[in-house]
Amino acid sequence: MLHYTLVGTDNQASLLALNNQKPHPAHYLIDHIHDTAEKLHAKQSYLCAPTITQAPTCKVIDLHLHWTLGHMDFPPNERADNLAKSAAQGSSSAPNLLPKFLQSKPLPFSISALRQENMTSIQKDWKRRWKASPCFPLIRSIDKLLPANAFLKLIDPLDRRQSAIIAQLHTGHSPLNHHLFRIRRSETPSCPHCLGITVETVSHYLFQCPHYQNEWHYLRCKLKRKADSLSFLLSNPIATKPLLKYIHTTK
Repeated sequence: MLHYTLVGTDNQASLLALNNQKPHPAHYLIDHIHDTAEKLHAKQSYLCAPTITQAPTCKVIDLHLHWTLGHMDFPPNERADNLAKSAAQGSSSAPNLLPKFLQSKPLPFSISALRQENMTSIQKDWKRRWKASPCFPLIRSIDKLLPANAFLKLIDPLDRRQSAIIAQLHTGHSPLNHHLFRIRRSETPSCPHCLGITVETVSHYLFQCPHYQNEWHYLRCKLKRKADSLSFLLSNPIATKPLLKYIHTTK
């Protein structure tokens, strides 16, 4: 004969969580409820049938959890609602007021919360180190959003060689004498076409060197006035193909 035990609650979220077996934050509380219910049934079976050969002599508990409508102006219910709102805002009960199974050892950590906290910490440290990098001023002057996902979208349709060229122009680590002299791969930082009086930087190569005036004219015809903007040339997808053609023709 079954003996029904009914437990009512106005918390629909807790009832739905009891049927959700996928891991989620605070899942250890759901596990504890399930474990307690199983221990209750196991204990009853032992008391009703002390030996294997004996049949149960008492009623079997059939535990049911039901949703019940919350009662307004009912003091215990109002207090439970206030405590739930307080917990959602970050407050916590005193350790001696917690259930006994939560007092014996530290509360388990939420894997998702730890992962989120770790990622936030990594990104904060990365931004600090990036701003201290010697590459930051140059890249910042070209595109204030870099590094960002927009750059990945920019180079996504390009092959490896083309992507490398765009990245080198962004960082200033291009095969121009300004960078080659800095890494001791060139005897001079000057432009080889300007009588050795002008440093061959990215800006000089793209806008100022008279040796490439024909190629620059083609680029200007394609992009109009926007061709005068270094940020536009290196960060806008519209300028990518004309820029690569300019680099190819100038060799």
